[in-house]
Amino acid sequence: MTFLLVALAWVLFRAPDLATAWHLYLSLLQTWLPVFPEGDVVEAMLALSPSAVWLWLLAGLLVVWGLPNAARFMRYDPVPNASVTHMPGLAVGLVCGVLLWCALKWLLTAPTGDFLYFNF
Repeated sequence: MTFLLVALAWVLFRAPDLATAWHLYLSLLQTWLPVFPEGDVVEAMLALSPSAVWLWLLAGLLVVWGLPNAARFMRYDPVPNASVTHMPGLAVGLVCGVLLWCALKWLLTAPTGDFLYFNF
């Protein structure tokens, strides 16, 4: 609940004015309350056939519920001072290294923006 309230408050901090913030809130609410006619994001997402939307939702749920979390992936043992019994292989290291490189390249080449509180 705390994260939901903080995420909704972020809209006010990032929007240039209250009219834009209100439009963003309406766009967010249109997902659950399809009464608001001006929701281009939701309409673009649902422009696919309904069966394709259900397939995307099912694929997302399979990823969330089917893939292991970090503790299970590393075979974490909650016993204090237990030695590490499993080390990831070379393939996992290479994938993590490539992802780290992509993240750093994106961070270094992204255009700079104003600090959040410069809007106030």
